Amino acid sequence: DAPELSYEFWAKFVTWDLIMLWLSVISLSLLSSLLGRFLSYFFIFGIAKERKIEFIELNRQGINAISIHYFVSTVICSLLYCVILILMIENATLEKESLTTL
Repeated sequence: DAPELSYEFWAKFVTWDLIMLWLSVISLSLLSSLLGRFLSYFFIFGIAKERKIEFIELNRQGINAISIHYFVSTVICSLLYCVILILMIENATLEKESLTTL
């Protein structure tokens, strides 16, 4: 039995905090993609209403606008996601340091 496959070897790396971190990463990425899609449609229909473009024209003209706004909103959500992830990592390191000083 190889030591790399033993439970004790993986238990050092896979902790409950790491599992919770990955679950939050997955949920935040899903949330950011949904938020990005919602924001892009919100912007596109706002532009269409403002310019009084009919929906058929919006389908022809709005492909570029949808992709641009989807890209912008995805970038915004990704930046928020990175900030939250950095704060979570900072919090985890501060907790670890406070536990080691005790």
